[in-house]
Amino acid sequence: MAIALKIYYYKSRFRRVKDTGIDGRVEMEIPNFKLEAEEYEKILLVLASLHQKLKADSIFLINRTGQEIAHEGNSNRFDVQALSSLAASNLAATFGLASVIGEREFERIYHKGEKTNILMSPIGEFAFLLFLLRDREEHDLDLKSIRHASLILEDVLKKCSRRLRPGRR
Repeated sequence: MAIALKIYYYKSRFRRVKDTGIDGRVEMEIPNFKLEAEEYEKILLVLASLHQKLKADSIFLINRTGQEIAHEGNSNRFDVQALSSLAASNLAATFGLASVIGEREFERIYHKGEKTNILMSPIGEFAFLLFLLRDREEHDLDLKSIRHASLILEDVLKKCSRRLRPGRR
């Protein structure tokens, strides 16, 4: 039931829903991604599982251009669009730093605040996870769960990307 409500929220927010005419399926479009309903549900299930395991305040899946794909948890306290855009810029700048010192990228980026900490974890070339953690330190997190979830999400996003660019593998 919660998934149906979140999909409705997604539909009403992005207004880019297209009826495929196949068994009532719909496709949801975000620039550079074309998600089908079951793919979006899978993303939401992965985020919900991570949210529960890590006890994070919020978890966001954001594409590399700074657009939110999905989230789990409380997001009413701030401007999600600004957070997504700034986080993507921060990630891009950090990858620039990595290349200057001869690294491909960093596995995780962590910012410690007074009340809330931010953890960003890249997912392939497509997106990244952003965690808002109140009163939680990076060493308190189950990094194995984050890696596992990242692999699942990367697989889903690769399929979506291939649909837009059929020649790519």
